[in-house]
Amino acid sequence: MRQSYRDAVFGFAHRFRRDESGATVTMFAFAGVAVICMAGAVVDYGRLSKAYSGLQAATDSAALAAARLPSKDAATMRAAADKFFVANTSGMAGQNIQITKFDFQESSGTVTIESSGVLDTSLMSIAGIKTMGFSSRAAALKEV
Repeated sequence: MRQSYRDAVFGFAHRFRRDESGATVTMFAFAGVAVICMAGAVVDYGRLSKAYSGLQAATDSAALAAARLPSKDAATMRAAADKFFVANTSGMAGQNIQITKFDFQESSGTVTIESSGVLDTSLMSIAGIKTMGFSSRAAALKEV
């Protein structure tokens, strides 16, 4: 069994080397570009997933930090949220990672935070996709 597998592989390699029609090379060239783009999508979406998870955790902690403060002053809560958000996003992959919306509804005690960022692609740039955006949203209930 092992010998026949070896013969098949070497036979294919020998036929591939002798082929002068050019069709095989063209087919492998097109397939190679597609495979590289697909591998790039896998790598870049993996990076995006990791960045999104980090952003969601940072947004959650910022909302909880703001909701835990005894103060009901929106500016004080926003400052605490910013502090926790920056601490949890430092060193994270991506650009323009920031809180895009902070809202405190005093009547319900709800703190809502939205954040976003942009991630540069590595291999997907071959296909013309240079960046991917990601965002998150978190809400926390302030004890009244």
